[in-house]
Amino acid sequence: PGVMRRIGELPGAGNRTKATKRRVAPSKLAGEDLATAELEAIVFGKAPEGFEGAHQAVPGAAKKPRQASETPDASRSAPQAAWKDADDLGLEVDLTDRRKTLKLRKTPKETTVSGLEYEERLREQFVKLNGQARWAEETAKAPSTKALHSDEEESDQEVCTSANATIAQVGEGALPPTTIDIARRQELAMEASGEISTAVVEAVQFHPSSELILTAGLDRRLRLFAVDGEENPKMASHFFQDFPITGAAFSPSGDEIFMTGRNTLNMWALDVRTGVPTGMRPLASPAQSQRFFYSLAVGPQPSTDAGASLRSSSMFSVLGQGGAALVWDVASKHVVRTFRMAADGVAAVFHPEKDTLFTADRECNIYEWDLGTGKCLQRAKETWATGITRLALRRTSTYSPTPLLAVGTNMGNIDVFDISMPRAFKEPVKTVPNLVTSVDCLKFDYGGELLVGASRQKRDALKLIHVGTGTVFSNWPTDRTPLQKVSAVDLSRNAG
Repeated sequence: PGVMRRIGELPGAGNRTKATKRRVAPSKLAGEDLATAELEAIVFGKAPEGFEGAHQAVPGAAKKPRQASETPDASRSAPQAAWKDADDLGLEVDLTDRRKTLKLRKTPKETTVSGLEYEERLREQFVKLNGQARWAEETAKAPSTKALHSDEEESDQEVCTSANATIAQVGEGALPPTTIDIARRQELAMEASGEISTAVVEAVQFHPSSELILTAGLDRRLRLFAVDGEENPKMASHFFQDFPITGAAFSPSGDEIFMTGRNTLNMWALDVRTGVPTGMRPLASPAQSQRFFYSLAVGPQPSTDAGASLRSSSMFSVLGQGGAALVWDVASKHVVRTFRMAADGVAAVFHPEKDTLFTADRECNIYEWDLGTGKCLQRAKETWATGITRLALRRTSTYSPTPLLAVGTNMGNIDVFDISMPRAFKEPVKTVPNLVTSVDCLKFDYGGELLVGASRQKRDALKLIHVGTGTVFSNWPTDRTPLQKVSAVDLSRNAG
């Protein structure tokens, strides 16, 4: 109570000169007098005589020498937690009570966990999304000779060291959420003369082995390049008469390349080893009644652990008119499944770890189809979008434990849904609004930590997104990055 007294009530507060000269005997510094004297020292800037605790508050006061018993012990054990609540041992948390805690379950049947287990899973989830924050554990460096003479200089040096480590050491193996290390490599020589091609590149994709890359466009040419990062020499170039290429992709095994054209029902397959093309055209109805195909998608690669046993690892799909989604067999090159949506389709993507196909139509409906039975497993309305343009699906890995479906919209937003949860499309777990025009390119990297979104309607409209935090990398692309209008994007397994 004595500390809360008004200054006017203090003895001698009306005359500051007298107050500063006042001497207080140590024997009277007890109870309320001690609090009063302490407040006087703070207000008037001078500690009363005999008041040892006020030395720290008075500028220029001599520091109390450290006693021998206060010397830090090098063998002292690591500091323990400042607080431990015994009630945590009997606490039970219902993981199904809130939508955000459903992802903490290890099995679908799990409902409740103990308080200690709940805390451990929250820590594991944080590490999965943000990595290990090791910068705080950096070993303190010995201060310089100049720093020993100035406490302020020593403090400044410590702060700078900690800040630098925050950027450099975000986690072991995980992608940092703030900046990304990126280097520009040799461009692909589209023309033999070295000149820049005037045709729009509609498709670009790395081979599953990342040793080749294909490009194709409206100039009716398919080009193959060897990827070495230095020269990237052209390996082959194939011309297809009267066939402006709108889509091209390697087969799941990488042995063939499938192509779709503009306003045509014909498709082409090219053998990568021999360079022999094979024409494809549906022979049975209702596929034969289509006018043209678009939005080419291929199944997961069979070399992965999950893809080795999947039926979809030998399939590819295209979209047609009237909401048709046609699934083809790679070996026979015939249609094996036909799915029908409520409106014309806009995008399709295979699940990398299940025998299912995700499609979307112009009315913002998202479908999941079972490739084995042909049934529609779920249909949901993307109420957060006015129009869907692209779909991308993330495979699970060490640093991406949950499967995510990214939905590109015509307004430039990218909505990310956790498809491992029930009613996944009720609300996106993340929304990235950094693009302002229609999303034309959308791709996850192989590790699942990076998402690339781009729009061809505006110059330099490309964003690299850290999936764990849903933030855009600030250091690339820059104003000097010569992207122009981006029409196709792909990422290799070798971080390229």
